[in-house]
Amino acid sequence: MAAEKLTDTPLVEVGLYWWVAPNFEQSEIGRKKFLAHCPFEWIAKKNEMRRLYRLLNGSEIQFKSADNPDSLRGEGLSGVIVDEGGIILRDDELWDSVLRPALTDKQGWAWFLGTPKGKNRFWQLFNKGRDPLETEWASWQFESFGNPWLELSERAKLEASSPGLVFQQEILAQFIDAKSIVFGNFTKCIGSRAMPPIEGTEYYGGLDLAKYQDFTVFSIFNCFGRQVFLERFPHIDWNLQIQKIEKIMQDYFNPQTNVDSTGVGDPIFEELARLGLNVNPIQFGKSGLKQQVIDTLVMAFENQTIQILDNPIQTAELSAYEYELTGSGAFRYNAPSGQHDDIVIADALAVFGLKHRQQPVYLGVMDVS
Repeated sequence: MAAEKLTDTPLVEVGLYWWVAPNFEQSEIGRKKFLAHCPFEWIAKKNEMRRLYRLLNGSEIQFKSADNPDSLRGEGLSGVIVDEGGIILRDDELWDSVLRPALTDKQGWAWFLGTPKGKNRFWQLFNKGRDPLETEWASWQFESFGNPWLELSERAKLEASSPGLVFQQEILAQFIDAKSIVFGNFTKCIGSRAMPPIEGTEYYGGLDLAKYQDFTVFSIFNCFGRQVFLERFPHIDWNLQIQKIEKIMQDYFNPQTNVDSTGVGDPIFEELARLGLNVNPIQFGKSGLKQQVIDTLVMAFENQTIQILDNPIQTAELSAYEYELTGSGAFRYNAPSGQHDDIVIADALAVFGLKHRQQPVYLGVMDVS
């Protein structure tokens, strides 16, 4: 539809028209759509270097990147398509200071396309189109599966495998609050009980090592998704902590244990590995890895595939844990300022290992109640 608008309108109203996207690569998507829709014989002249196309009637269509808004100043426009508005309209500058003034002389039009990325300037402009008093604005909202070319069967699969916040934003095209809690319904999953190790059962651990004022936390789930062990270590000597961790892992048959090895955790992980313990390093500094780990815990709560202990400190951390949307629309997870998230991280590391486990091997009849 946008490619049609950018092709058909310039044939009627001679002028300069832009397609503006967050970066070069995304503006190339718009250019390819335009060329697929515009008959070759309508183009009188083209400048591939500037990605500028002049039609037979004198109208010009150009594809621009918004990575440097100042480079877009100075032109008078008859129309503009703003692609991925949720990203490039995360603040007011591009529209209010650059594109809107460029449309003034010729009373040009603007179309805004994109996936919501929080309640930013894109959301504000969208709401103008829903206000009956804003007669020059109109808004439409479509979920991804409004596209007739997508199989509806995929919708249920995506909903089952995506965290609720991600599904709401990326698939349902909903504007998510910039900051809110992450684990909305985890209390339905409280109901496990602490259990001693049972021979023949596989266990999966998550170990968050103390940093600065935090606690070291060890969380263990069995292969049935039940949390059976949770302990927070006070601020004690690292050698004593290592001894304590070694004892716990030996008791639970040396379970596969994911360890946050970021920063201070790296040398501790190396010592645990040297002792022959079944530890796996997880470095949250790697792009997107923390979100993957936390999203696994989010999905486990949403699908109620795990049960956790009724521990008041754990409940408090899960209740307070929050997300905020970055400027690019990605989710950033953290505890509120001044609060701890050690148990949340340990739980997430353990459940991440549980999800990616091999099928458990049962060595006998056991009581898992």
